[in-house]
Amino acid sequence: MISETVLRRLLKQDVIQHIKLRGDEDKNDPKRYVFSEGKPVDYFVLILEGRVEVTVGRENLVFEAGPFTYFGVQALTQNVGLAETPAPSTMGSLQNLNMDSMLRHTFVPDYSVRAIAELYYITITRSMYLAAKRATLMEKGALNKGNTNEQIDTEVDKLLSDGVRGGVEDAQETKSNADMEDKTRY
Repeated sequence: MISETVLRRLLKQDVIQHIKLRGDEDKNDPKRYVFSEGKPVDYFVLILEGRVEVTVGRENLVFEAGPFTYFGVQALTQNVGLAETPAPSTMGSLQNLNMDSMLRHTFVPDYSVRAIAELYYITITRSMYLAAKRATLMEKGALNKGNTNEQIDTEVDKLLSDGVRGGVEDAQETKSNADMEDKTRY
């Protein structure tokens, strides 16, 4: 769980994305896709405004979704490469979060999400999410010791900005790896 103050700071980062559609665009233009089936991602998306078309599974079932629909939770929570998930009692520790951040995590969606109208959405990468969880744990620990929010502000800001920088680099790496896979397939 992320605290309200950390969430507010996270939303002040560069997390809001926009897809503006023009009438003359090809409906299968890659720029319209938020998620593409089979392409690994490390981010979560929350639709704020607009409409998307979701295509799911082998049957290519199609449905539309709108504001406050979310996709990619598994990219934040899935532990790829772990034999078993940690016990619930250790889920909130800093040590567990540090171990979690060292593992390589990607989620391969079995669905595609494509903008069908002008779209605003929030993108939270795995590294941003982990930084926000660390910041929340630090904040709780500092408040329990009698410190005030102002005393930990700089440390929380540093964690979040490092998470955003890491998230941008991770997202660029994930996209370039997926692009390389596309080129080698054809």
